[in-house]
Amino acid sequence: MKMPQKVQTAITAFQEEKTKVSKAVELHQDSAAKYRQQLEEAQAELAVAQDNTLSDPTEANVQREADLQRKIAELTTNIAAAEERSTTVSINASGRVTALADEAIEAARVEALRYFHDNYDARLKDIEDAKHAYLQSIVNLHTLRTEAYNIWFNTGQETNPNRLEKSVKPAFPELTLHYRGGSRQVHGVSELETARAYSDGKIYRTSVAEGREIE
Repeated sequence: MKMPQKVQTAITAFQEEKTKVSKAVELHQDSAAKYRQQLEEAQAELAVAQDNTLSDPTEANVQREADLQRKIAELTTNIAAAEERSTTVSINASGRVTALADEAIEAARVEALRYFHDNYDARLKDIEDAKHAYLQSIVNLHTLRTEAYNIWFNTGQETNPNRLEKSVKPAFPELTLHYRGGSRQVHGVSELETARAYSDGKIYRTSVAEGREIE
Protein backbone atom coordinates (compact mmCIF):
# COMPACT_ATOMS: atom_id res chain seq x y z
CA MET A 1 0.00 0.00 0.00
CA LYS A 2 1.02 3.61 -0.48
CA MET A 3 2.38 5.34 2.60
CA PRO A 4 0.18 8.14 4.03
CA GLN A 5 1.52 11.55 3.02
CA LYS A 6 2.32 12.61 6.61
CA VAL A 7 4.36 9.48 7.16
CA GLN A 8 6.14 9.72 3.81
CA THR A 9 7.01 13.37 4.51
CA ALA A 10 8.50 12.39 7.87
CA ILE A 11 10.45 9.52 6.31
CA THR A 12 11.78 11.82 3.58
CA ALA A 13 12.90 14.39 6.18
CA PHE A 14 14.78 11.67 8.06
CA GLN A 15 16.40 10.29 4.90
CA GLU A 16 17.47 13.74 3.68
CA GLU A 17 19.07 14.62 7.02
CA LYS A 18 20.80 11.24 7.24
CA THR A 19 22.10 11.62 3.67
CA LYS A 20 23.34 15.13 4.45
CA VAL A 21 25.19 13.93 7.53
CA SER A 22 26.61 10.88 5.76
CA LYS A 23 27.89 13.09 2.96
CA ALA A 24 29.62 15.44 5.40
CA VAL A 25 31.17 12.52 7.28
CA GLU A 26 32.32 11.02 3.99
CA LEU A 27 33.98 14.27 2.91
CA HIS A 28 35.92 14.52 6.17
CA GLN A 29 36.93 10.86 5.92
CA ASP A 30 38.06 11.42 2.34
CA SER A 31 40.21 14.32 3.54
CA ALA A 32 41.74 12.13 6.24
CA ALA A 33 42.44 9.42 3.67
CA LYS A 34 44.08 11.94 1.34
CA TYR A 35 46.28 13.21 4.18
CA ARG A 36 47.22 9.63 5.12
CA GLN A 37 48.37 8.97 1.57
CA GLN A 38 50.43 12.13 1.61
CA LEU A 39 51.83 11.17 5.02
CA GLU A 40 52.97 7.76 3.73
CA GLU A 41 54.68 9.43 0.80
CA ALA A 42 56.34 12.02 3.04
CA GLN A 43 57.55 9.34 5.46
CA ALA A 44 59.09 7.41 2.57
CA GLU A 45 60.78 10.61 1.35
CA LEU A 46 62.00 11.34 4.87
CA ALA A 47 63.67 7.94 5.14
CA VAL A 48 65.57 8.70 1.94
CA ALA A 49 66.40 12.24 3.10
CA GLN A 50 67.73 10.97 6.44
CA ASP A 51 70.02 8.53 4.63
CA ASN A 52 71.22 11.36 2.40
CA THR A 53 71.88 13.60 5.40
CA LEU A 54 73.83 10.85 7.14
CA SER A 55 76.00 10.21 4.11
CA ASP A 56 76.19 13.82 2.93
CA PRO A 57 75.28 16.34 5.66
CA THR A 58 75.06 19.37 3.41
CA GLU A 59 72.88 22.33 4.32
CA ALA A 60 70.49 21.42 1.52
CA ASN A 61 70.10 17.84 2.73
CA VAL A 62 69.60 18.95 6.34
CA GLN A 63 67.01 21.49 5.20
CA ARG A 64 65.24 18.86 3.10
CA GLU A 65 65.03 16.54 6.10
CA ALA A 66 63.71 19.33 8.32
CA ASP A 67 61.09 20.34 5.75
CA LEU A 68 59.85 16.76 5.50
CA GLN A 69 59.64 16.43 9.28
CA ARG A 70 57.56 19.63 9.44
CA LYS A 71 55.37 18.32 6.61
CA ILE A 72 54.85 15.02 8.42
CA ALA A 73 53.92 16.85 11.62
CA GLU A 74 51.46 19.04 9.70
CA LEU A 75 49.91 16.05 7.90
CA THR A 76 49.58 14.17 11.19
CA THR A 77 47.73 17.17 12.64
CA ASN A 78 45.53 17.42 9.56
CA ILE A 79 44.59 13.73 9.79
CA ALA A 80 43.64 14.06 13.45
CA ALA A 81 41.61 17.20 12.70
CA ALA A 82 39.75 15.58 9.79
CA GLU A 83 38.95 12.50 11.87
CA GLU A 84 37.78 14.68 14.75
CA ARG A 85 35.53 16.68 12.41
CA SER A 86 34.07 13.46 11.06
CA THR A 87 33.34 12.22 14.58
CA THR A 88 31.96 15.58 15.68
CA VAL A 89 29.58 15.75 12.72
CA SER A 90 28.25 12.28 13.56
CA ILE A 91 27.83 13.06 17.24
CA ASN A 92 26.22 16.46 16.68
CA ALA A 93 23.82 15.06 14.07
CA SER A 94 22.93 11.95 16.04
CA GLY A 95 20.31 13.74 18.12
CA ARG A 96 18.66 15.35 15.08
CA VAL A 97 18.61 12.12 13.10
CA THR A 98 17.22 10.17 16.05
CA ALA A 99 14.55 12.81 16.65
CA LEU A 100 13.49 12.69 13.00
CA ALA A 101 13.28 8.90 13.16
CA ASP A 102 11.13 9.15 16.30
CA GLU A 103 8.87 11.70 14.60
CA ALA A 104 8.42 9.43 11.57
CA ILE A 105 7.67 6.39 13.74
CA GLU A 106 5.17 8.32 15.87
CA ALA A 107 3.47 9.69 12.75
CA ALA A 108 3.29 6.14 11.45
CA ARG A 109 1.72 4.93 14.70
CA VAL A 110 -0.98 7.61 14.52
CA GLU A 111 -1.64 6.93 10.83
CA ALA A 112 -1.69 3.16 11.39
CA LEU A 113 -4.42 3.54 14.02
CA ARG A 114 -6.36 5.95 11.85
CA TYR A 115 -6.12 3.69 8.80
CA PHE A 116 -7.17 0.62 10.76
CA HIS A 117 -10.18 2.26 12.40
CA ASP A 118 -11.25 3.91 9.15
CA ASN A 119 -11.47 0.52 7.44
CA TYR A 120 -12.25 -1.85 10.32
CA ASP A 121 -16.04 -1.67 10.19
CA ALA A 122 -16.05 -2.24 6.43
CA ARG A 123 -13.88 -5.35 6.80
CA LEU A 124 -16.16 -6.70 9.53
CA LYS A 125 -19.14 -6.05 7.28
CA ASP A 126 -17.40 -8.00 4.50
CA ILE A 127 -16.97 -10.95 6.88
CA GLU A 128 -20.56 -10.68 8.08
CA ASP A 129 -21.90 -10.59 4.53
CA ALA A 130 -19.62 -13.43 3.41
CA LYS A 131 -20.67 -15.61 6.34
CA HIS A 132 -24.34 -14.99 5.62
CA ALA A 133 -23.82 -15.69 1.92
CA TYR A 134 -21.91 -18.90 2.75
CA LEU A 135 -24.58 -20.21 5.11
CA GLN A 136 -27.32 -19.16 2.71
CA SER A 137 -25.60 -21.11 -0.06
CA ILE A 138 -25.62 -24.21 2.13
CA VAL A 139 -29.30 -23.63 2.91
CA ASN A 140 -29.87 -23.33 -0.85
CA LEU A 141 -28.17 -26.71 -1.33
CA HIS A 142 -30.47 -28.18 1.31
CA THR A 143 -33.44 -26.67 -0.51
CA LEU A 144 -32.20 -28.15 -3.79
CA ARG A 145 -32.05 -31.63 -2.25
CA THR A 146 -35.52 -31.22 -0.75
CA GLU A 147 -37.03 -29.92 -3.98
CA ALA A 148 -35.38 -32.65 -6.03
CA TYR A 149 -36.57 -35.33 -3.59
CA ASN A 150 -40.12 -33.94 -3.66
CA ILE A 151 -40.27 -34.27 -7.44
CA TRP A 152 -40.07 -38.02 -6.93
CA PHE A 153 -41.97 -38.24 -3.66
CA ASN A 154 -44.88 -36.02 -4.63
CA THR A 155 -45.27 -37.85 -7.92
CA GLY A 156 -45.68 -41.07 -5.99
CA GLN A 157 -48.14 -39.48 -3.59
CA GLU A 158 -50.24 -38.21 -6.49
CA THR A 159 -50.23 -41.54 -8.31
CA ASN A 160 -49.73 -44.72 -6.29
CA PRO A 161 -48.07 -44.42 -2.86
CA ASN A 162 -47.78 -48.19 -2.63
CA ARG A 163 -45.64 -48.29 -5.73
CA LEU A 164 -43.58 -45.39 -4.35
CA GLU A 165 -42.51 -47.53 -1.41
CA LYS A 166 -41.32 -50.27 -3.76
CA SER A 167 -39.40 -47.94 -6.10
CA VAL A 168 -35.75 -46.85 -5.81
CA LYS A 169 -35.26 -43.51 -4.10
CA PRO A 170 -33.21 -40.93 -6.03
CA ALA A 171 -29.64 -40.91 -4.68
CA PHE A 172 -28.03 -37.50 -4.31
CA PRO A 173 -24.34 -36.85 -3.60
CA GLU A 174 -23.58 -36.09 0.05
CA LEU A 175 -21.52 -32.98 0.76
CA THR A 176 -19.07 -33.63 3.60
CA LEU A 177 -18.30 -30.10 4.71
CA HIS A 178 -15.82 -31.07 7.41
CA TYR A 179 -13.99 -33.99 5.82
CA ARG A 180 -10.31 -33.09 5.46
CA GLY A 181 -8.88 -36.29 3.98
CA GLY A 182 -8.73 -35.19 0.35
CA SER A 183 -6.21 -32.97 -1.37
CA ARG A 184 -8.69 -30.09 -1.34
CA GLN A 185 -11.73 -29.19 0.72
CA VAL A 186 -13.22 -26.20 -1.02
CA HIS A 187 -16.72 -26.25 0.49
CA GLY A 188 -16.17 -26.45 4.25
CA VAL A 189 -14.43 -23.97 6.54
CA SER A 190 -12.45 -25.26 9.53
CA GLU A 191 -11.27 -23.44 12.64
CA LEU A 192 -7.68 -23.92 11.47
CA GLU A 193 -8.39 -22.25 8.13
CA THR A 194 -10.03 -19.32 9.90
CA ALA A 195 -7.04 -19.00 12.26
CA ARG A 196 -4.58 -19.08 9.36
CA ALA A 197 -6.47 -16.41 7.45
CA TYR A 198 -6.73 -14.15 10.51
CA SER A 199 -3.32 -14.69 12.12
CA ASP A 200 -1.14 -15.42 9.09
CA GLY A 201 -3.03 -13.63 6.32
CA LYS A 202 -2.88 -16.83 4.25
CA ILE A 203 -5.33 -19.00 2.33
CA TYR A 204 -3.77 -22.37 1.62
CA ARG A 205 -4.00 -24.36 -1.58
CA THR A 206 -5.97 -27.20 0.05
CA SER A 207 -8.69 -24.79 1.18
CA VAL A 208 -9.83 -23.29 -2.10
CA ALA A 209 -10.31 -24.04 -5.77
CA GLU A 210 -7.19 -23.99 -7.93
CA GLY A 211 -5.85 -20.50 -8.60
CA ARG A 212 -7.47 -18.88 -5.56
CA GLU A 213 -4.86 -19.64 -2.92
CA ILE A 214 -2.93 -16.84 -1.20
CA GLU A 215 0.16 -18.28 0.50
